[in-house]
Amino acid sequence: MIDLKSTLYGTTSYGGAYGQGTVYSIDPSTGVETVLHSFGNGRDGKVPYGGLISVNGTLYGTTWNGGRFTCGTYYCGAVFSLDPTTGAERVIHSFGKNTDGALPFASLIDVEGTLYGTTSYGGTYSRGTVFSINPASGAEKVLHAFADDEAANPYASLIDVNGSLYGTTESGGANGGHGTVFVLTKKH
Repeated sequence: MIDLKSTLYGTTSYGGAYGQGTVYSIDPSTGVETVLHSFGNGRDGKVPYGGLISVNGTLYGTTWNGGRFTCGTYYCGAVFSLDPTTGAERVIHSFGKNTDGALPFASLIDVEGTLYGTTSYGGTYSRGTVFSINPASGAEKVLHAFADDEAANPYASLIDVNGSLYGTTESGGANGGHGTVFVLTKKH
């Protein structure tokens, strides 16, 4: 949940008009909740597990499912924007085209106007990716595709420390493949 101009905003992974999750707001002074968007109507994204971020008053997030491209029995997920005053939602990137990643689970981060995130699967080796995305154009770049002989399946959000991105993976690495902590230099 985030605070934007004294209103709280968050996501639910399920529920809403189509049962595929929502973006909601809560007025903390009254406790009144308002559903701003229900996911699952068409290709707008479905099942947002990660939280929201605010960039210049616009909310951004990821959906684990939905978007335009399929990954087997699921759609590959999406990055979306939402205007908190109108509830208008827009998919700015659908995952699953070529090797750009699939199934984003974690929240995005904003570093100097560029969004960064991870996909838990997909990429060149199907072990997940670290990506950047331009929020205005929706142009996405894969900064790193995890391979079988290293880390794999990042589920947590990244952090930016002095120009480097740090994150964790669920599997891969030495000592039995039980996950890693990794660092990656940002590329715009």
